[in-house]
Amino acid sequence: MKERSAGSDDISYNDWFYERRVDNSQGFYPWCATFIAWCADKTGILDSVIPRTENTTAMKNGLISRGGRQHLKGSGYKPVHGDILFFGSNAGQHVGIVDYTAGNTVYYIDGNNTTTSPHGVKSSKCSLSYGSLWGFVMPNYQR
Repeated sequence: MKERSAGSDDISYNDWFYERRVDNSQGFYPWCATFIAWCADKTGILDSVIPRTENTTAMKNGLISRGGRQHLKGSGYKPVHGDILFFGSNAGQHVGIVDYTAGNTVYYIDGNNTTTSPHGVKSSKCSLSYGSLWGFVMPNYQR
């Protein structure tokens, strides 16, 4: 799925989160964390395991407060399917869901991917040593 028009933040995930149609003419509506929350809602683990938030740092903190385990980049941790990966200082830039890891590469699915036009949901990959990578949180799926 992609934004209805390039760079607009106008997408069904934001419609779901804000319970109305939004686009960036009304403000700034990043939606990478919103996409993760939407996925959690569809699998029945929203709020119990994964917080309902549009903010990446709040998502990281909410995952940890719900019993998730944090693994910083460079710790030697190899992320597994279902882990949540974060980019930027204090996990404040971008977020995605880990699909798998092969060697030194992590494959993940992210919303609001800026390499698509319009921005969309995409399968992506990066090195475990990628400069902007903050790390991972393994959600407490046993809750």
